[in-house]
Amino acid sequence: NSNEYLRNSGFEYAICFLPPLVLNFELPPDYPSTSPPSFTLSGKWLSPTQLSALCRHLDRLWEEHRGSVVLFAWMQFLKEETLAYLNIVSPFELKMGSQKKVQRNTAQASPTTELDFGGAAGSDVDEEEVVDERAVQDVASLSSLIREILDFDQAQQIKSPRY
Repeated sequence: NSNEYLRNSGFEYAICFLPPLVLNFELPPDYPSTSPPSFTLSGKWLSPTQLSALCRHLDRLWEEHRGSVVLFAWMQFLKEETLAYLNIVSPFELKMGSQKKVQRNTAQASPTTELDFGGAAGSDVDEEEVVDERAVQDVASLSSLIREILDFDQAQQIKSPRY
């Protein structure tokens, strides 16, 4: 079992680019006067608990901006503050949740930045916190997660010769 092997051995790999977070949203008729956008937040390399924390912060940002347009503040937060807000430092240990995939068919926000991360294969962890139903770790397994991160990083480095 490749997942069992990864859990037991582990490795570190320095990368410069992480796959994007995806913010799917829908604007209700009474936005922004009364209701916030409905949304889901999905990503491959953050655990459901971490994604849930981001969802809760998006809710707080809505409370601060209630009655005005909030999408710009949401996207700015996701792009510029995700790593600091979650106290993510290098090396970053990958964790898999137990959520299923969801379809993504609306707008995308990419917080991907030029980073030097050591990606370490982590273990499956029971999430103690309640996972927000809007938070989706859209990857099938730890081995596929590692493969997708490495493939994305390599493709972005080819596109960006001066990273």
